[in-house]
Amino acid sequence: MCPFNYEKSADGSACELNLYLLDKSLVYYPFSCAAVALVAISVSSFAATKGRSLIISNTIALLSLVEVSALIYQTYSSYVSKRSYFIVTMASFGLLLMHAGLNLAFLVYYCLKLKHCDRSFNHWRQKNFKTVAAIMGLSTIVSFKLFRLLYSRLFAASPLSAAVETSFPKRIQVFGYASIVLFSVPLIAFDIVFLY
Repeated sequence: MCPFNYEKSADGSACELNLYLLDKSLVYYPFSCAAVALVAISVSSFAATKGRSLIISNTIALLSLVEVSALIYQTYSSYVSKRSYFIVTMASFGLLLMHAGLNLAFLVYYCLKLKHCDRSFNHWRQKNFKTVAAIMGLSTIVSFKLFRLLYSRLFAASPLSAAVETSFPKRIQVFGYASIVLFSVPLIAFDIVFLY
């Protein structure tokens, strides 16, 4: 039997200091809990704005935070695991690079084409330059899906209520489809095959 704050080693031959002393505060399924909270925010926005908020765009944008966070955690935890998860680490890192490539491709598309194609968005963009710069920075670093926040009217906040033509969101859907094919489906398939 091990003394307080110590636990048996993996092979059971010694007692090791338990570095995680907060076992009782462990939150199970943190990414699922975060996803539920973010969906609740999106639904609350829809209800508060009496249906003017774009619930699907807000949900996609907010859930992209969980999606990327979960993949970063998977990459890190498979790397530091005591078990040999080399293939999981490399595949997760490859998917992170794929996602970063999609983010950069979206930034290039935005700079070269999207920001000039819609006059009402261009006018709104000039009035809300700081918001657009912040969202584009986050879209490049975290996920291009955060760009949706600019026109999804989250809680009817004026910096998140860009006036756009109806064809505007359709122009960025190709990146959403590419993300599903190149990022989400491989991630789900990979996790099913290698982690279970």
